[in-house]
Formats: sequence, structure tokens, C-alpha cells
Amino acid sequence: MHISGIVSGLDTDTLIEQLMAIERRPLVLMQERKTTLEKQRDAWRDVNTRLNNLRDRMAELSRLSLFERRAVTSSKAEVATATANRNAVEAVYRISVQQLAAAHRVAGKRFETVDGKAAPKEPLGLSGEARLRVGQNGDWDWITVTVKTADTLESIAAKINEAAGGAVIARVLDGRLILEAKETGAANTLEFEVPDGSDPSAVNIWQELGVVNDKGEILNELQAAQDAVFTVEGRLTITRSSNTVDDLIEGVTLQLKGVGETTLEIRRDVDAVVDAVRRFVEQYNSTMSFIQDRMGENGVLKGDTLLMRIQMQLRADVMAPVAATGLKYNQLAAVGISVDKSGTMSLDEARLREALGESPEEVARLFTASKEDGDPFDGVAIRLEQRFQQWLAAGDGLLAARQKLFGDRIKAIEDSMDRFEQRMEIREANLRRQFLALEEALASLQTQSNWLANQLVQLSAMASAIAARNR
Repeated sequence: MHISGIVSGLDTDTLIEQLMAIERRPLVLMQERKTTLEKQRDAWRDVNTRLNNLRDRMAELSRLSLFERRAVTSSKAEVATATANRNAVEAVYRISVQQLAAAHRVAGKRFETVDGKAAPKEPLGLSGEARLRVGQNGDWDWITVTVKTADTLESIAAKINEAAGGAVIARVLDGRLILEAKETGAANTLEFEVPDGSDPSAVNIWQELGVVNDKGEILNELQAAQDAVFTVEGRLTITRSSNTVDDLIEGVTLQLKGVGETTLEIRRDVDAVVDAVRRFVEQYNSTMSFIQDRMGENGVLKGDTLLMRIQMQLRADVMAPVAATGLKYNQLAAVGISVDKSGTMSLDEARLREALGESPEEVARLFTASKEDGDPFDGVAIRLEQRFQQWLAAGDGLLAARQKLFGDRIKAIEDSMDRFEQRMEIREANLRRQFLALEEALASLQTQSNWLANQLVQLSAMASAIAARNR
């Protein structure tokens, strides 16, 4: 606590603030330098992000599976669709579906209250064992469910689901027990065991639930178990237990959807390659535009030699021919990917599709060839990945080192600012002590001045008194 200028009348707080503002000018310069370094560090982080995104786009083009991908089109998707892997032969198939595979589904009787409402939560008072299985003629084990008098339709359904382990799906609908085989096909028929009559006290649980009669015959079949039946090329009749068929055509999985006819065409998925190239071109332009902006006249990385080197190297790696002879498509420009004088990359989609149609394997090698896999050269994507590894590797990559450099510089400035602030605190304290000493000195002088003035007044009074007596 202190009182400013109590003796001198000076506004010492304002004087000290003005003096300290002058003293702190180096701190302002350090803060400005720190802000600049932070902007440069953040710009390098953004460069790192853009290059990583470009790396991801090029990684798509480095996978041979992209160029070997097959596309399947269906003239009537409501009848059948299909997917194909690279082992599928390019061909056209005519498919006629006569019958879809279906899962066996049955329903029990309706349990209701006295006023006619469904009663899924009311205890049924049934007690005993209920056994069922999927698949007749002993192909499957029996599933045993123990029913107690307190069980409701919902609890019985839950017990069936637990005991069946997914082979049978039980649910309750409008007070009825619905049972359905998980798998489709004629072989997956639901069968219900009824007491053989040897135990008169045995309760036929399934009969009580209204699922079967006393002979085990199903009373209410909602959907019969059946196989899918279809023809290929109009002559070959095929039967399968499932609507998903993956063992008919090599590398092709059919998905039957409805009764009718359709034509399936299997071909190379050129669209997937074109889309991947388009995404790479867009990301390349975005990355290079960002780099150019940060290196421009007002850019925070203007004159940064490392960024200039990255920009030039990236363009060279993208456009340089691969080290190969005898290839028609030995550089990106040959397949419609070019860079103009301004550095903007463009895609001639028609030219790329033409190349993929004429020599898909050679176009694939242009991107995916690798010396590590025995090829005589590295493709564009592999070559770029090696460059990205140098730039983007965590810890020892060029961009990581550059960001660390800026981080170290910022930390050094922050340490200098902390030390400078400590010196400023000491300097301000000294100034306050000096002004306090000034006030104390002025107070002492003022006291002496007042004493002298008092003495002079007394002397004057004494002189006047002496003069009066002498008269």
C-alpha cells in the first residue's frame, strides 16, 4: 500500500507506468516475435495435415485391388443383385428367379383377457418340458425348454431364444407365440415333439400354446420352409437353401431379391478407379494451393526454403515418368493427369477411361508397381509414399523436425519473457522505492522549512518587542 505524491503532489503511479512502458518495449517485440513463430508453427501443422490427406488419397491408388475390382450391374435390382471380387470373369448372366428361399415360420393360438385384449404378460399356468428342433429326420439335436406355471408368453419366448442359441427365433405378436427358423431352406423345417402317451401326466406344451395338435402337426403355418429355385442362361436350374449364393459363379455372390428375370453384367470397376484419381487430383490442387498461399507475398511462410523444396519435389515426383521402358503408359500425363504452368492438376476423364479399357494392367502398374515386389521400377503411388515417409514420419520426419524447431524457439522466447518480467518487477519496485525516498526527502525539507519560517517569525517578534521598549 502506498499513497502517490502526498508531499510532492506528483502523480507517481502514472509516472511509474509511463517509465515501465518504456522499459517494457523489448517485451512487446518478443511477444510480436512469439506470435509470428506461432503462426508459422500453425501453418506448418496445416501443411502436415494437407500432405497427410494427399497421402491418404494416393494410398488408395497404391492398392492393386482397386484396379482389379469388379462392378456388377443388374437390369432389375428388385430381382437379383450381385457383388464380385477380382477373381470374377467379365461376363453377362441371365438370371430367372422362380422361387425365393424362405424360413419356416409358425404361430400359436391367441391368448387374451376376458375383454378380448392380448395377454402376453399373463401367467399361463403350464408346467412341463417343450422340445423342438430345426431340420427333420434327426439331422439336428432337440432343443429343450422347461416351462413353469408362472411363465407368460413373453417369458416362454425368452426361454426358447436362450435355449435355441439363435437357431430359432421366438417372439410374441398380438398374444400369439411366433416361432421362426433362423436359416432359410426346405431342410430347415421346425419340428415339435409331443408326449408319446407313456406318461399320462405329461403336458403337451406345444398343443396348449396352439402350435400343434396332439399328433404334432402344425396348426398355423405362416410360411413354409422352401429353397430358392432359379435358372441361369435359361437352361440351368439351380436350387439353393439361401437367397445368398456364393458357390455358383467364381468370385461372385448373388443376392436373390424377388421373382422375375434380370441380367447381371460383371466388368472391371472403372468408375472406382476414376473416382479415386479424381479425389487425388482435388486433394493435390488443394494442397499445392495452400502451400502457395502460405509462401505468397503476405504468407507467414514466405521464403521458407524447406516448403519451397517440398513444393518442387512433390510436383516433380507426381509428373516424372516411372523408370521403365517399353510402357505406353509410363507417366500420369499419358493417362490424362497433367499439371499446367500455374501448377494446377487436371484430369482428362475420357483419356483415363480409354487407357483403363485398353490396358488396365499397365495403368495399374503405373501406380502400384514396386521394386520390393519384384517390379523393375516403383510406380507413382509407391514413389510418392516413399517421399511422404521422409516428410511425415513421426519423430524424425522433416515436418516433425520443423515443427519441433518452432516449438523450441517459442519456448526460448517464453523463457526470456518470463525472465524479463521478473526484471521488470524488480525495476518497478526500485522506482517505487526511489519515489518514496523522494517523498521522504521532500517531507524532511518541508519540515526544516517550516521550522526556519517559525524561527524567523519569532526573531521578528522579539526585534519588534525590543524596539518598543527602547522608545
